[in-house]
Amino acid sequence: MVAGHMVSRVGHNMRARTRAAEYTAYSQPRVDDAPVAPAAVQAPAAQMTPEQKLQQLDKLAAGGYITPAEFKERRQAILDTM
Repeated sequence: MVAGHMVSRVGHNMRARTRAAEYTAYSQPRVDDAPVAPAAVQAPAAQMTPEQKLQQLDKLAAGGYITPAEFKERRQAILDTM
C-alpha cells in the first residue's frame, strides 16, 4: 500500500515539474517574437509583382504550408495574370 502511494506521488511530482518547465519555456519571449522592422513587412498581395508572388509561393511550398496541388493551382493563377 505504501509503495503504491510512493509511486503515485513520484509520478505526480514528475508531471508537475514537466508542466512547470513547459510553462517557463513557453512563457518566455522568443527571439522570433521580436518586433519586425517596418522595412521587413511584406507588401499586400495586390501591390506585389508577379515575381514577388511566385517567390512567396515558393517559400510557402518549401515550408510545407501548402500542398503540391495548391502550389500548382496558385502558381498557374499568378502566371495567368501576367
